[in-house]
Amino acid sequence: MSGYKKMNLIVAEVYRDGLHLITGNSKEIKEELNITAKTLNNAIMRGKAVKEKGLEPSKGSLYAFKIGKEVDIIDTDPSGLFANKHIKGETKEQQRLRRKITRDILRERMEE
Repeated sequence: MSGYKKMNLIVAEVYRDGLHLITGNSKEIKEELNITAKTLNNAIMRGKAVKEKGLEPSKGSLYAFKIGKEVDIIDTDPSGLFANKHIKGETKEQQRLRRKITRDILRERMEE
């Protein structure tokens, strides 16, 4: 059974030292600049302060101006390693073993 998840994304322009770095949605910005959602939110707040209060951003700091919103739809089809999350009649020890094996498989894939 497949399902879909709706994600609301922010569209923003990101700057550093007065230079335009990227324009895109929050997902693209986080991937491109390798930053967390918290860092992006802080940059948007700094951008708001620059725009509204006319403050000068500190040297080297990231700041962003929010342009709009975007909706992204993600397929949440549970076909994969974690498809059998709940197996009836499985003991706690069997669950731990299954999760350990799954983690080991993921680690091996990451090392390759």
